[in-house]
Amino acid sequence: MKPRVLYYEVLEFLPENQKRLEACFDLVRLESPDQDTPELLGTLDAVVAPLKYQWDAAKIDAGTKLRVIASCTGLNDHIDVDHAHSKGIKLINLQ
Repeated sequence: MKPRVLYYEVLEFLPENQKRLEACFDLVRLESPDQDTPELLGTLDAVVAPLKYQWDAAKIDAGTKLRVIASCTGLNDHIDVDHAHSKGIKLINLQ
């Protein structure tokens, strides 16, 4: 079974990179983080977190199965890093 990963269309990855994600993961697509729900977040192994949207303690807590939060920048201002680490969630940068 492939890990379940949430990809937001606002990230605008190149089509070939999106195909790589689809090949490696059970990819869930949403337009933006405004559309996710606690129920959906609870089914995910990883998420690619867009810079302009906050990944606060409430979202992290809803992701009860989360193992990885990926960011496309070197900045993690949009992620509650300490809370993620307290839950054993790894943060990676995709730069």
